[in-house]
Amino acid sequence: MNPLRSCFSLLLASTLFLSGCSVTQVKDRFYLQTIELSDFRYPKVQLHAFASDEADYTGSGSTLHAALEDAEIPAGRELFLGHLELLCLQDTAFVGQLTELLQSYRLSSGCKVIYTTRSLESVNTEKLLENLKQEEQNGRLPETDLLTILKELSNSSGTVLLPFYLTNGFSLVLIQPNGVKGTLSNEAIQGLCWLRGENYPERVSISGEKQASDFFMENAATKLTATVDSGVPVVTVSITIQGKGDAVALRKQLETACQAAEEETVKKYRADVIGLEACLRQQCYQLYAEQDWEGILHTVTFVHEITILTK
Repeated sequence: MNPLRSCFSLLLASTLFLSGCSVTQVKDRFYLQTIELSDFRYPKVQLHAFASDEADYTGSGSTLHAALEDAEIPAGRELFLGHLELLCLQDTAFVGQLTELLQSYRLSSGCKVIYTTRSLESVNTEKLLENLKQEEQNGRLPETDLLTILKELSNSSGTVLLPFYLTNGFSLVLIQPNGVKGTLSNEAIQGLCWLRGENYPERVSISGEKQASDFFMENAATKLTATVDSGVPVVTVSITIQGKGDAVALRKQLETACQAAEEETVKKYRADVIGLEACLRQQCYQLYAEQDWEGILHTVTFVHEITILTK
């Protein structure tokens, strides 16, 4: 069986694995809301239960499984990760173990994964997760979760997009198991929200020469299509928007943001976090099969068709 298909099947099964527990099972299990992973060479874990203001228990060991078993000792109960909401990585090498974690502990497909360079020992991770979801809901960060990350790992670029937790909020980083490839600019982050087409802001602030204004979004949709022109892949990004506000200014701002996202992810870091490979494989298969992926990333061009309907 295809390993990726097997992985996604397990994700679906784990999502459905939410049946009730007996009183004895609840009592004997320690239900985790967040896990922090640090020091890949000799893994350390910090465990956060639901409704905890800080880390509850820690463990370490020669492997990740050994570290989790070590944390069970002070917890005094079996660790249960089936309802885990947040996975915090302090070492990028753990990205390569996400599939193993999924298979061993039945993680939810909707589990959020973030990168941070600081310990969250004294952080209320439930509030942190609420802040992350609010950023996504407001269209300030693209939506990401375990399923999306595993899909990105499986493509030719092998690069994933993760929220980067900072003391004053979130940014975005491109990560491979061997390290951070780069941190994205705010403009590129906004562009990715539109290119990925999974979440849009309800309101866009538009900078003006004299005064800023707001465009209020009612509906939006993004579609990628691909053709080949003289051996060069051409990807058309079609964005359709309905709303109220200055359509001319919004179109200019969105095109600039999309260009920044394409330049930083595809051209600078050779990363595909917008579904580019899937689009080319489906619509330009001959070119996709004949050219190496690095060559495609080097030559691909983007065209933007932004349609804005106002009332």
